[in-house]
Amino acid sequence: IEAYQEMLGCFAAGKKQEAKLTIAYTGPMEQQLLLAAVPVFHRVHPEIDVQLRQCSMAAIGEELENNECDIALAVHGEIRMKGCHHAEVLRRPICVAVSAEAALANEKMLTMEQLKKRRFVVLRPDASTRTSKLIHQWLISLGWQESMILYADNIESQLLMVSLGEGITLMPEGIYPPGIRLVPFADKENFVHRTEAVWKGKSSLCEEMIHLLQKEAQKCT
Repeated sequence: IEAYQEMLGCFAAGKKQEAKLTIAYTGPMEQQLLLAAVPVFHRVHPEIDVQLRQCSMAAIGEELENNECDIALAVHGEIRMKGCHHAEVLRRPICVAVSAEAALANEKMLTMEQLKKRRFVVLRPDASTRTSKLIHQWLISLGWQESMILYADNIESQLLMVSLGEGITLMPEGIYPPGIRLVPFADKENFVHRTEAVWKGKSSLCEEMIHLLQKEAQKCT
């Protein structure tokens, strides 16, 4: 009887462990996608507890590596761990984010020439593993002076600085706070934001959630 009860206890513990799916994400675009996909997942799997964790781009790889999440949603190329699966879940054109009170907010399109000599808000170089450094290098190569580049600790602070008129930045097409106005970017280069899902091992729940994320992203295209 004791052995039977011990077996049931192990089975219950294993079942409880399997009944949770944790997803880490970085920014508002991933959040909006999760808001659409998670309710659909719940209707199919009401027994699964889906937990969401927002973290910085610099830390999201550690979340996955330390098994603190099952799926990590991040900008393409941010998570470079070996032995992981990668799948693109979202692709959006990049726009110029400006304060809704700025003169640029009235423009239908903006070119790179119109943006030069304006203060640009980016994430601190240590706020991500790759993306923020690349953007900084790109701005310097286009002629931005270091004094015209402002740094934010995270995406929320970056958007707040833009809404207060401290500078401009680039953001993927999507829904943002009222103080932000997105203006299409008209330039010779094709700027595209790509979000990918990264996960370890093989899990049917992970794969099903990622399929739902991809499906919901297509509805918004």
